[in-house]
Amino acid sequence: MNHIRTDAVGSLTQSCDAALEGSGSAPSEVEAALRIAGSLWRFWHIRGHLRTGAAAVRRALSLPGAAAPTPFRARALYAAGALAVFDMEGQRRAREYFEQALAIFRASGDDFGAARSLTGLGAVASARREFAEGAARLEEAQALYRKLGDSRGLAVTLNNLGAAAWNQGDLARAGERIGEALDLARSAGDLGNVAQLGVALSMIRSRSGDAVGAAAPLREALATLGSLGARHSSAAGALLASGELATLERRFEDAARWFGAADTVLERLGLVFDEADVWWKRRDAALAEAREALGAAACDAHREAGRRMDVEAALRAARGS
Repeated sequence: MNHIRTDAVGSLTQSCDAALEGSGSAPSEVEAALRIAGSLWRFWHIRGHLRTGAAAVRRALSLPGAAAPTPFRARALYAAGALAVFDMEGQRRAREYFEQALAIFRASGDDFGAARSLTGLGAVASARREFAEGAARLEEAQALYRKLGDSRGLAVTLNNLGAAAWNQGDLARAGERIGEALDLARSAGDLGNVAQLGVALSMIRSRSGDAVGAAAPLREALATLGSLGARHSSAAGALLASGELATLERRFEDAARWFGAADTVLERLGLVFDEADVWWKRRDAALAEAREALGAAACDAHREAGRRMDVEAALRAARGS
């Protein structure tokens, strides 16, 4: 996928808005609006336009005539869940969207849509530490993906099962599952998941004390995110992982810089995370190590330098550090 210019982001979003605003209650117009909303969610996610995308999908779902349980409504509901799932405040709404989408997909015999919705529900349950429910949903999704021969879907479910093991403190099992998922994502050419999975595997290995093992998947993730022009939560995670690896290698100036850059990405996205979540729970302790090693003033100066960096420049610099 080629880099998407910032002006193209605005153009696509404006085109979507215009289509939604021009939609009436005629079935063809409602269908078109739902189709647009259900198709653009990944673009909005990659470019960090979570709020813009979520608002557009909600507008489509609320159009007169959009309540009929059609495949187009189901895809828009899935999109709404996918855009809401990235922060703790949105996960309750995401669960509702995924449940509604699942019911429509099942009624219409759409196994792929059902598998995706089950994967979303499994991810939400695991993030909320409802591990038994999460595992049940993900195993059901896996069975459907295996039936369909969908390696990308299998990678996503393995990733979420690995995340659940990670949340329960089983780093070995988490690394095994996420490593399998990364291999599948590579073979499927799924760059978005290659980046996300590489970040997760790097963090797991850093926290296991394996700096050499953490470096390779992180470099791959940083390069992939840079090529995608990614500005979403995985970009923040990659910078966070860069900070953790730098801390492990006692490169404390770099660590403070990448933590600052990660903070800026999160603030621009407007995401709210539970500090107990595994992706974020190591950050404060690592930053404290940098502060102790550098002194408060120097640490704050390097962190502020990171905060001022553009996300794409920060990803390039972290890759070269």
